[in-house]
Amino acid sequence: MSELLDIIKKYSVKHRHFIKKITDPLSDYLDIPVFTYCFIEKDGRFGYLTNAIEFNEYYFSQNVHLQNPYFSNPSFFHSGHALLPCTYDEDTQKVLSKRFCSDHLFLQLHANETLVEFFILQTKM
Repeated sequence: MSELLDIIKKYSVKHRHFIKKITDPLSDYLDIPVFTYCFIEKDGRFGYLTNAIEFNEYYFSQNVHLQNPYFSNPSFFHSGHALLPCTYDEDTQKVLSKRFCSDHLFLQLHANETLVEFFILQTKM
């Protein structure tokens, strides 16, 4: 297993109940069952917090993140909002849609030259 997957399992799975408790109000009151927060720094450091553990284990184990432009240098981005597919590869998108009912993601971006933070909200999983 890759180092990235080990990190995801170590922190996300270990804290799954705490993450669920924090994100439950989004699902209970706003009908947003999937929440992800991520930051990426210019030097390559990143943080990732999500309540969609199974989706993300698949996403990273299949290297889908390598197709995601948001996993690159923060200086390429501006703050704002985006609605985009989970991946730009048609076959992978079909798998994600079928397996996880994941079609598009809504991103709220906060960016500067050294850091990009994004919040991902998804209505179905």
